[in-house]
Amino acid sequence: MVDDVYGSFRGRVRVQRLFAHYPHTWVPDELSLELQTPSGAFRCSIHTEQPNTASLVIGGNVSSGTDPEIRGWRSLYYGQKEPAISVAVERGGALPVRICHNTGPINRTREQVG
Repeated sequence: MVDDVYGSFRGRVRVQRLFAHYPHTWVPDELSLELQTPSGAFRCSIHTEQPNTASLVIGGNVSSGTDPEIRGWRSLYYGQKEPAISVAVERGGALPVRICHNTGPINRTREQVG
């Protein structure tokens, strides 16, 4: 998926992705999140020119980076909320800005799994 933001705006652009709360590994330097779901391993990698900040929040608790907002919740039913994994990447500067997301299952061979 590619998000292109055009215009004359100069400031911060944020992209945020929300995932179910599964066991995970977050590598902020690579902007990569790997989830261990019941269906197998799943990865989301985010690519952009020089991100200024990247953060992961679960149920309002900041795991990495800094973020003053309350993020990391999902609601499947009215009046109920549960923790979710929120990944946000911000980039400042002038538009245009392009942010790419690669998401999908991780196919591993027997040798890689061990």
